[in-house]
Amino acid sequence: MIKNKLTSLAFLSVATLFVTDQATAHTGVRDAVEQGKASYNAFTISHGCGDNTQAGTAGADQYPVIGQAALFPYGDTAIWREDAGRPVGPGLNNPALVPGVNGFAIPVSGDFNLSVDSVAGAASPFSSVREIVDTLGVTRALVMSNGGLEPKLRATPPFYVKAPVIADNCVSSIKVRVAVINYCDIGKNASNDDARGAYTQPKDMFERPIPITYATALNGGFQANVYPNTPVYKAMPHGNGKDNRADWWFYGTNSTKYVDPDMLDDVTNAQYWTTMTINNTKANTDLCSGSLHALTVEPSGADIDTYLSGPNTWPFTKGDSNL
Repeated sequence: MIKNKLTSLAFLSVATLFVTDQATAHTGVRDAVEQGKASYNAFTISHGCGDNTQAGTAGADQYPVIGQAALFPYGDTAIWREDAGRPVGPGLNNPALVPGVNGFAIPVSGDFNLSVDSVAGAASPFSSVREIVDTLGVTRALVMSNGGLEPKLRATPPFYVKAPVIADNCVSSIKVRVAVINYCDIGKNASNDDARGAYTQPKDMFERPIPITYATALNGGFQANVYPNTPVYKAMPHGNGKDNRADWWFYGTNSTKYVDPDMLDDVTNAQYWTTMTINNTKANTDLCSGSLHALTVEPSGADIDTYLSGPNTWPFTKGDSNL
């Protein structure tokens, strides 16, 4: 959960800030992409899961991210919207655009397809990545596991895309929204969150315990170096606090599985999606005879439920409902 993290940027080390397409304290995408070009890109993890008001149970303010899932929009199930800087979702004044209605046409050549692929990389804190594919063999999602990231560090789990060609010269950019989840516990859902389920000790990709180097209850609130007696995150039979099982970086969907209001409230209030920008070229936009505008595209709630299902996000989730 991300309570208090929306306003706690002062605690981030300036020396560790990435220069990203999505400059934010949350999970973003490292690089913008030019239309028609390939990109060896990466997500940017900048903090762990945690709520400062719940930190006392473990003596630490955040909990290590131990895995990540990411679903990309694809094909005719992708949802398009005007990039008007407004909220999305039922009654939030930015309805989906329907091809053939009010003159809207999909602004790319052919189906919207990012040609997503997994990439092995030392910048990732996770040693394993698997592709979640559809019945045609198209990679729709990536799930990374077997690792852990100390919350005060940053990491860039890599991925590959090839941006589609933007066929509409009046579309300056496409903001690709990716449904990303950072996991901080094993075998959890809304029904066994908080004290109703044990917290599993996190370990890094080398199976080493993860040190606690920053906590309000330790070192006077200052970040500390690792030394022989540095405390580490340990298993807790009564859980690691409420809503600290994961961070969801999407909102306003019609998902039926990701509906926990306590997990959605902060990201909805912040109007935040993990987003990758595909830019049109100046040569193309100079040919626009009307007004330039940007679009967003996002995966549907049905696709989130299908490709980020309980079985596909195991071992982080339990069951296949109210995840």
